[in-house]
Amino acid sequence: MPTRRHLLSLSIAALCGALTQPAFAQSGYQAPPKSAHPPKGGKPPPPINAANDPLAITNAIYKRVSAGKGDEGGQFVWLEKRDRPRFLSKSFTALWNQADAKTPKGDQGPPGFDPITNSQDPVVKSFKAEVETQDDTTATIAITMDRTFSGPPQPTTTDDTVRFDFVRDGTQWKIDNFRGAVDGKSWSIRRILVNSMN
Repeated sequence: MPTRRHLLSLSIAALCGALTQPAFAQSGYQAPPKSAHPPKGGKPPPPINAANDPLAITNAIYKRVSAGKGDEGGQFVWLEKRDRPRFLSKSFTALWNQADAKTPKGDQGPPGFDPITNSQDPVVKSFKAEVETQDDTTATIAITMDRTFSGPPQPTTTDDTVRFDFVRDGTQWKIDNFRGAVDGKSWSIRRILVNSMN
């Protein structure tokens, strides 16, 4: 049975075009059912009503990701087509939808892992978000997570950091890419989506 680290490495290999689209279906990643994350304690999850600011948006996302047991993940941002425009830029949303549309029926679409937690089955205990760069139209926020796993420990601490690239989309700040690394090898969701269609 493939390990979580092996499954993530398969997704990263797609950056170099080493995998074809059907291989994503073999990665083992399964989208959680809509009822997979019931409200904890009978209460609805914390709302994402952040101010129109990249740092505030990422802080709000990770407060939800790390709430309760910290095992919800970040699928609420990107998994469902209807949720993407709320968080993602128009071009990023269109690219993701295009990749989904080209996924053969019955196959799991890219990316094959949760880019927000950079894993498949994390427990995010805490996080720290920092502005790396920001101007009038673009920003990059680096989020460093304190995570635990049921499997072996992370081989490199770079895997614990995910970067959100933001752009001004009209009057709103929107996420335009997710970037990170697995085993020190960098990945970009935009590149994974593009390569999945080739």
